[in-house]
Amino acid sequence: MASPSPSTTPNPSLVTNVQALRNFLATIGPSSSIYVDLEGTNLGRRGTLDLITVLVPPDRKVRIIDVKAMGNQAFTTPSKKDDNVTLKSILEDPSIRKYLWDVRNDADALKSLYHVAISGVIDLQLLENLTRQGNSSYVTGLDKAVENDLRLDQQEQSEWKKTKEDIRKRMASGDSGIFSTRPFTTPVLRYCAGDVQFLPLLRKAYETRPAYTPKWWTHLENASAKRVKKACSAKGYNATGATRAVGPWGSDPAYFFRKGKQLGLRATSSTSQKGSQKDGNQSEGLGLKPTKELAPFVLVESQRQTTHRGLGSTLISKLASLMKRVMP
Repeated sequence: MASPSPSTTPNPSLVTNVQALRNFLATIGPSSSIYVDLEGTNLGRRGTLDLITVLVPPDRKVRIIDVKAMGNQAFTTPSKKDDNVTLKSILEDPSIRKYLWDVRNDADALKSLYHVAISGVIDLQLLENLTRQGNSSYVTGLDKAVENDLRLDQQEQSEWKKTKEDIRKRMASGDSGIFSTRPFTTPVLRYCAGDVQFLPLLRKAYETRPAYTPKWWTHLENASAKRVKKACSAKGYNATGATRAVGPWGSDPAYFFRKGKQLGLRATSSTSQKGSQKDGNQSEGLGLKPTKELAPFVLVESQRQTTHRGLGSTLISKLASLMKRVMP
C-alpha cells in the first residue's frame, strides 16, 4: 500500500466564470496529466452535468468547474495562453492523459450533453483490477480502494468517509439538486474534491504492486478506450446494469494474456484498432483481436472460472456472446 504525504482534504478552488476558467486552462500544458471526476443529477445522457473536478499534478490544488453556471462556455472558452486550447480540446486530446475512476458515466455525460469525446483515458478502476492479487473477476469501488489500498491516518480516512456517506444519504433521500444548488456548501465541495484527492496515490499504489508490468499498459489503454466507446454508443449502454461490475479480463489477467500470446493474439494500440472497432471485431475491452482461434480459449476460460472461481451465469453469457461473434 502507498503512503500519502501528510495532508488533509484540499480546499478546492471554484471556477465559476470565464476569466477564472481562462486562467486555469493556462496551467494545463500539452504534456500534462490530469485527474478528473464529474458530478450531476443522474449523471449521464438522461441527467445533468453540473460540475467537473480537476487535479493537475504536481500542484495538489483541486479546481471545481461550475458547468451549470457557464454551460457551453465551460467547454468553448479559450485558455489565457492559447486561443486554440479549451476544456473541450484538452479533454479530447489523446496526448494529455486523463485519470478517472470508472470513466463510463462521465464519458456518457460529456458526449451526450456537450458533444465532448473524451480521449487519452486511463481508468484507474481497471488498473486496480489488472494488478490485483487474487480473483479479478469483478471491479471495485473507489471507497473500498481508498480504504484497502492506502495507508491514511485514521482521522483523514474518517473525515473522507464521513463526507462521502453524508452526501450519499442526502442523494438517497431524494435531494436531487445537491450538485446544482447555489451557493455551494462546504460538504459538497469536499465531496467533489474527495473524488480526485487520492487518485494520484492510488495510481502509484497500483503501479508498485508485484503484479504490475509496463507490458500490460496497452491492454489498460485499450480497455479504458473500450469503456469510453461503449458508454458513448447510441444504444446498448446501461448505466446501472449488473454487468458493470464484471472485470474485462476474467478472474486472472495474467492467465488471459498468457493464453492469448500462446494463441498468437497480439495486443494493439487504441489507434491501430480503429478499423476493427468499426466492424465490431474488437473483443470486450481485452485489447486482443478476436479470431475463430480465440473461441476455444473463451470456452476454456469460461469453464475454468465456473469450476474454480464459482462465478455465475452472467460471465458465462458474456463469454458465450463473444464466442458467437468470433466463430465462423
